[in-house]
Amino acid sequence: MPEYSSRAQHFVECDKCEENPAKFVCKTCPDCIVLSHNGHAVEAISSAYKEIKEDMQIKKDEIDKKLIPKYTQLLENEAKKSSDLKKEADEIENKILAYTQNIIETVKSLGERAVQDLRIQEGRGLQKIDESRAELQSKIGRLKQTRIQLSEQIEGKPGISFFKPVDGKLLQEFETCSNIYIYKLRDFQPGPLSSTVEVNFGTLPDLSISSEQQASLKIINSGFNYLMK
Repeated sequence: MPEYSSRAQHFVECDKCEENPAKFVCKTCPDCIVLSHNGHAVEAISSAYKEIKEDMQIKKDEIDKKLIPKYTQLLENEAKKSSDLKKEADEIENKILAYTQNIIETVKSLGERAVQDLRIQEGRGLQKIDESRAELQSKIGRLKQTRIQLSEQIEGKPGISFFKPVDGKLLQEFETCSNIYIYKLRDFQPGPLSSTVEVNFGTLPDLSISSEQQASLKIINSGFNYLMK
């Protein structure tokens, strides 16, 4: 009756030559669940060992010559992708900063022009105030001069000129004050610049991730469509 060294090895030994090691291996059984290999194809262990060794060598060669170089190259590619992505991000950052600086300069220029216009309006108001002050000072001077004249007449000895009637319109020009105004600057009302800038700042960068196979397929399809035109 055949003996088995283990359930997973499928070695076939002769039950009449127990002192000799197994020299054949079953090529059929997936597992040793039967008591006999009757009718199954068997192969010399030396031949099977050679085939297994050759198969292992083929796989080892595939690992050494194909798979490891392939994955090493892929690893190098990923390192280059990392470097390229960082470089691309730095370039986009510089564009954003330059664009932002341009917006800052534009807003700063608008602010400077607004302040300049404010000072122009202030100057117009101050000029009008100066004109009003000059007119008031002129009237005060004339009123003082008229008061002196009236005082001299009141304190002087009565004469023929004393009984001359005083001009009824003497103080008429002083009854009203012209060029008296109220000055009020319209306050600055900030516009919705922040929300406007946020909406119109531009398209923000975004990361797209697709497999290289998909990218290659797109290139192939593009070339095929070009040839079909």
